Amino acid sequence: HARSDNRPELTARDACREAAVACSEGRRVGYVFGSEVDGLSKTDILPAHGFVCIPAQPGSNTLNLAQAVVVMAYETFQVSAEIARELSPQPSSIGIQPCRGGQRGYACGKQS
Repeated sequence: HARSDNRPELTARDACREAAVACSEGRRVGYVFGSEVDGLSKTDILPAHGFVCIPAQPGSNTLNLAQAVVVMAYETFQVSAEIARELSPQPSSIGIQPCRGGQRGYACGKQS
């Protein structure tokens, strides 16, 4: 998409990583999703620092709102897990922990 400004177009993962960094610096972060029909108005995007592009199936130019929210939630979860591993390679007693029993994923809470 051609834009008339210089704000970056990011992947979902990159946007979530930037959001995580901003949060760690005490800044507020939010994602704004547009309607499936009309998208976002120019007024809606004025405060945006960038735009997220989520690739869609050829011939389908958009995801529905629920799909876009799930992609961003998933990428936020993935980035959080990456950051937790970077900060603490050894599992701690509280925080994001690897699942046990060969399961994939992470869960928050106290490890017993």
